[in-house]
This record gives sequence, C-alpha cells and structure tokens, in this order.
Amino acid sequence: MYEKCNIKFGTCVYCGKIRTITDDHIPPSSIFAKPKPNNLITVPSCHYCNQGSSKDDEYFRLTLTIRKDVSQHPDVLMNYPVV
Repeated sequence: MYEKCNIKFGTCVYCGKIRTITDDHIPPSSIFAKPKPNNLITVPSCHYCNQGSSKDDEYFRLTLTIRKDVSQHPDVLMNYPVV
C-alpha cells in the first residue's frame, strides 16, 4: 500500500485492481451501536467495491435485528427507530 497526502493507493481485495482505497469493515460497522468498537477488522477496498456492498450490509443488519434470539441485545435495540 502506498500513501500520499492521506490518500491510500493499493490493491482492492475484491476486484484486484490498484486504485485509491478505503478501509472496509468486516463485519460491517453498521451492525454495532455507538460507540462502535475500535478494533474491527478492515480490509483494503476501492471506493466502488466498498460502496457497492452497502445495500448488502444494510440487508445483513436488518436481518440480524429481526431474529428473535437476539431481539433484546443492546446493539439490536439501538437499531430500532425511536418512537
């Protein structure tokens, strides 16, 4: 990975192209309540691939929140809308 002026260049783990990259959180950081853990695993991903999976990440988060066995977990409760 090469970094210049806070812009990272490297190989995207998903498409294999050398581009500007961002850190993609594995698992998605959106499934955790705030404050989010600071030790989440990240992989280098180009912007296109990282943003391309955002709808999948949202679907995954919603699927987790409707599971009965985790319905009272604090991270799940934080994802419910405030009424």
